[in-house]
Amino acid sequence: MDTQIEQYEPFPPSVELIASGGRYILRCVSKIPGDTCLGVTSVYANSDLTSVRTPLGAFLEKSPHAYNCCVRSGDLKTYNLWTLRTINMGECITIW
Repeated sequence: MDTQIEQYEPFPPSVELIASGGRYILRCVSKIPGDTCLGVTSVYANSDLTSVRTPLGAFLEKSPHAYNCCVRSGDLKTYNLWTLRTINMGECITIW
């Protein structure tokens, strides 16, 4: 039986998780264009609003001033992280 198993990657190739000052943050490792979907941050599984947060959503840094991403949903069940502008290598991924 020939079975191929795909490796799960919790973050897109352009983002890495780093430790900084006693916490973990997401940092851009290659330039990401504006209006790019980086992946799913959370999913609401039922009407009780029970959510499942993905690793991408768990390590988002909040910043009221210099945010470069937002979370969008088309169906109010699955939420995706989108870039608001070009994010350059070395920048942290931040939301409002």
